[in-house]
Amino acid sequence: MAIVLAGMSPFSTVAADTPGMAAGFSSNLTVADDQGQTTAAAVDDGSDFAESAGDDEFSDFDEFEKAVGEEVFDPLAGYNRVMTTVNDRLYYWVLKPIARGYKFVLPEPIRVSIGRFFVNLGFPVRLVNNLLQFKLQRAGAETARFVVNTTAGIAGFWDPASNWMDLPVYDEDFGQTLGNFGMGGGFHVVLPLFGPSNVRDACGKVADWFLNPVHYIEDSEARAAITTVNMVNGTSLRIGQYEALTQDSLDLYILLRDSYESNRNKNIRE
Repeated sequence: MAIVLAGMSPFSTVAADTPGMAAGFSSNLTVADDQGQTTAAAVDDGSDFAESAGDDEFSDFDEFEKAVGEEVFDPLAGYNRVMTTVNDRLYYWVLKPIARGYKFVLPEPIRVSIGRFFVNLGFPVRLVNNLLQFKLQRAGAETARFVVNTTAGIAGFWDPASNWMDLPVYDEDFGQTLGNFGMGGGFHVVLPLFGPSNVRDACGKVADWFLNPVHYIEDSEARAAITTVNMVNGTSLRIGQYEALTQDSLDLYILLRDSYESNRNKNIRE
């Protein structure tokens, strides 16, 4: 099941791959063990959540402050609400139970290392999009990270670039590149299994997918397996975040939509 996350959704995981799976390569896991024990008392058993909560897409949601009464062009609102409910149910009924079982079997250090591997694998997406946005210094840092972590870090399972050289991940995708060029997001659309998105970012996922090394694995079963491991592993490290975000929401769809758009706009400005 090619569940992938685009930025944020019930499945929100870095994971994403497939068009968004590049997202799956986000920096969250890389810094997880460094960020440490932040909000350990979070929802669920949340020990992993505590570890990664300090630096993930959810940490930006507190910035989301939409003006009261502001109108949002949302022609697919009816469909989006239905799909939001479907994705929410899939998270609670399918993905979360699998991730919890996975978490029970694999110790946290191993899952963090697997997360780092997938972050390292997302280097082409980040490099190309940093270059397209003329962020040359960041592109150079990404290249240095990839070389160091692929060699000294043993294919990226370890992260000496962060630990020794203080080289962060500069996460960029094609949706951000288009936004950087001045293209608006268009209307909001909730993608099946992928979660919240908009017209611009949904198109951007296609371009990112072609930069994803997993796309070029000829064996479709192996490709699906790698994609699934990425998603489940990422989710196992963030169980509790989605619950914490949505537990008091009066309107789940509006919360996720506005949080997604606010977070994307922030990322584009950076």
